[in-house]
Amino acid sequence: MSRLRWLSAAAFQALFIAAVALAKPAASAAVLSRLGAQALPWLYAAAALGTSAVALWAARRSASSWSTRTLSLVLVFLVLLAAAALEWGSAWAAVAAWVLAELSATQLALSFWAEQAEHFDAREAKSVFPRVNGIGMAGAIAGGLLAQLVHGPHTAPLLMAAAGAFLVAASRVVAPPALLTAPGAAVVAPWSEVTGRPYVRALGWAVLTLAVLGALADFVFRARSASALDEAQLASLFAWSQAATGLLCVGLQVLLTERLFRALGIVRALLLVPLVLTLAAASCVVSTGLEAPFVLKLLEGAATMSLLPVGFQLLYAPLPDGTRHATRQVVDGMVRKGGLAVAGFALLSVRGDGAGPWPPLLVVALGLVAAAVVRRLQPHYLAALEERVAGARATVDADEGLWVEALRAPSPERALRAVDLLSALAVPLRPHVATLLAHPHERVRERGARLAREQRATEVVGPLEQLLSDPARRPRVEACWSIAALSPARAPELLARLLDDGDVGVRCASIGALLGLDGRHPGALAALRRTLTGWQAAPVPTRREVARLLGRVPGHGGELARALEDEDPSVRQVAIHAIGEVRALELAPRLLRFLAQRDERRAAREALSALGDPVVPMLAMALDDRSRALGLRLQLPRVLRHLKTQRALDALLFSNARDDAALHYRVGLALARLREELPGAEIDRAQLEAALERRVEAHGLLGKALAALDGALDRRHLLLRVLRERQDQSTEIAFWLLGLAHDMRLMRRAHTHLLRGEPRERAYALELLENALTPRQLELARALLEPGVARGDRSFEGTVLALSTADDRTLSALARHEARTRGLSITQVEADVSQQTMQRLFALERVEIFARTGVDDLVALAALARERRFAAGERIYRAGDPGDALFVISEGAVEARRDGELVMALRAGEAFGDLSLLDGSPRLTDIVATEALTTLVIDRRDFLDLVADRPELLGGVLQALARQLKTVVVDLAQARRHTGETALAQP
Repeated sequence: MSRLRWLSAAAFQALFIAAVALAKPAASAAVLSRLGAQALPWLYAAAALGTSAVALWAARRSASSWSTRTLSLVLVFLVLLAAAALEWGSAWAAVAAWVLAELSATQLALSFWAEQAEHFDAREAKSVFPRVNGIGMAGAIAGGLLAQLVHGPHTAPLLMAAAGAFLVAASRVVAPPALLTAPGAAVVAPWSEVTGRPYVRALGWAVLTLAVLGALADFVFRARSASALDEAQLASLFAWSQAATGLLCVGLQVLLTERLFRALGIVRALLLVPLVLTLAAASCVVSTGLEAPFVLKLLEGAATMSLLPVGFQLLYAPLPDGTRHATRQVVDGMVRKGGLAVAGFALLSVRGDGAGPWPPLLVVALGLVAAAVVRRLQPHYLAALEERVAGARATVDADEGLWVEALRAPSPERALRAVDLLSALAVPLRPHVATLLAHPHERVRERGARLAREQRATEVVGPLEQLLSDPARRPRVEACWSIAALSPARAPELLARLLDDGDVGVRCASIGALLGLDGRHPGALAALRRTLTGWQAAPVPTRREVARLLGRVPGHGGELARALEDEDPSVRQVAIHAIGEVRALELAPRLLRFLAQRDERRAAREALSALGDPVVPMLAMALDDRSRALGLRLQLPRVLRHLKTQRALDALLFSNARDDAALHYRVGLALARLREELPGAEIDRAQLEAALERRVEAHGLLGKALAALDGALDRRHLLLRVLRERQDQSTEIAFWLLGLAHDMRLMRRAHTHLLRGEPRERAYALELLENALTPRQLELARALLEPGVARGDRSFEGTVLALSTADDRTLSALARHEARTRGLSITQVEADVSQQTMQRLFALERVEIFARTGVDDLVALAALARERRFAAGERIYRAGDPGDALFVISEGAVEARRDGELVMALRAGEAFGDLSLLDGSPRLTDIVATEALTTLVIDRRDFLDLVADRPELLGGVLQALARQLKTVVVDLAQARRHTGETALAQP
């Protein structure tokens, strides 16, 4: 933040408050001495009406410096005229001076705080605003003391001095820069905010009740004083009260205000105001002197000039940028001053001279009401912060008619895409089933038959019956299942004819459908026995269909177990799915091993998820079993997440506290997503807090390790890189854990803002955390976000040796490699990361496309890379060949040529064919080895399979490609501008 900026703001505030300290006592003394205390209610009402009119005018116009300054100067000029008229003895001039001074002060304050709100974000404001106001309160002391020197038997000189100070302040105030470029909102916009937005409505009620409370407290003091003092004494007393208020405010702002806001939060700190004023007013009930009202006025003045302005300006921060200025004009200019009108009318309706105990009793009653209103502001403020942090939600604006029309498109891809989109948009699909059943392509007719069953579309049974004689196999199979579900009366007759069909898929579907209707159907049982006879020796398509049938017919677990051992992966995949469909729980343990196998991994996850809650204990035990392969255990959090049950969430939350960091990250991610899908799930708060404490502990230990190694290793060293990634992961997991107890979406967005957001977004995120978290949670979050300077408690060698035995297998493998490089003696630890994989890892981390990829993902890539060697002069691939692999040069060199011309030469540490990993497009160049070549090859299919398992890997690759694209665009633009040349093609 700019020191000059806030010091300049403090100087303005001091001058402005000095003017207020001169103007208000003088105007009050002039009115009370001429018209008595009974005039005050009318003045409150007149000031409220005048301020409202000015606020309406300001809200309808642009927030330009011209309009703001002009309005302020006009008001100050009118104060000068009223002061001159007062000097001539006019009683009405006293009224005009009082009202115009109020209008000038209000408009200047609104303009000033609007400007400061645009200069400082929510976090800076919480620190800057109390300082600005604290220094500004020196103006109250100066104004009060100056009033003692200037005043005589009349108050006009004080008003003229105040007008002069107002004039200087008005010449300096400018509109906020953010508001100069757009016209100000019409008054309709803020009124719609006040009446339509719950937060602004609650804010308006809080401002109104506190304004009425302040006006009534002021009335108690001034009414008691007017009954005992003359004009000169009143002016002197009021000036001393301003000076004393200023002194109290300086102490509050310097010593207490910022601490109060940070310790209690904004709303809870503001709640102190009505409570303290209630106690002070209660003392006025039993006291007849001026001492208790003087204390009440001191406290009201300190709150009005110190705590409330800062607090409410901070409360405006979550409002949308486009409406904040106009809303401030309405709430501060109309609603706050409307409190004066309410107070005035309340006093007029009861008794206007202030005699007796009823005015302080009224303050006591209203103080309790105001406390309740302010207390209700907290959840609305939190909701506004949440909305600000969450930002705008993405919406899908789809033309339903256009997509419905796409269902008839000849292209099956387009028609099926339309079905998926309409389903995602929750558009009723039942009216469109007949259209799909009549489509010319078999895949669309198949989808239509399945959709008919899912939608219970009994009106399409006729077209489904016709589909039984379809020339294509797939629609016939789905029609069998759908007819059994939608027309159980006719199904036996229709499907019995297909028990001996020549197509094994149709035959198996008719068997399964009939047995689903009647488990003792003689024809279906006989057909089932014939089908199962010798099925394991049948061709692969037959074995596949039989395995699928076993998933629809209970009681054949033995056959399914044999299908799991089939030599063909497609049969095994179907058998795995069948176990989930038939809910063969006894076979669940056999599915675990398939989680570690690429071809069957997805089917195993889906089957285990389909088995439901009964498998949770087995999955939880496997998750915590460190003797199992890490690759298998990394799949278990996804399985538990897809179960979407309370038991699954508990299994994740109570999983092994001391385990591999990559597994912890997967568990945290699964918990976050599961919580979003189960918003009503119960969370064990003690376990949650313990998990948070472990994250803070891990973050601190990682920081110490970084501090010990940072100076001795290059900042790009993989060991430092993985330590930094682990710190980031610890913070991210902590926010996921916080999301279990709060709104997960908001905690994730808050983390994003804190990590990569603009300063203003970061400030809103921190403010949200301070208001949403419990004190202990906030303490732990601050330990992660503001860890301080870490100092290593071990030597470099000691740190490396300690890391070499860590539970984190990637980190320990890198530490062991560094220890061996430096000749350190290390304890032998069984590692999942082989030395061969480590060498490949170091080769891959130098490749540009993997520059933003996490170390864990690089290890996974290194594990699937294979080595290939080429002789000098050997062609690796030709232009036009399929793009099916990435090559990383370990040793040697290559040339890339296009149409015989050299495009580029590449050496060890560089890669070619990288774009093929994503699009699989044909090669653009010929690649030839210019010397003996050793490469690491990553097959595109292997890469895409890994991306399916680790979606975050693709994010790093896309970031690197985007950076490359920006570089190419810049180089191309410069070449065209300076030389007219164009960029060379990429291999």
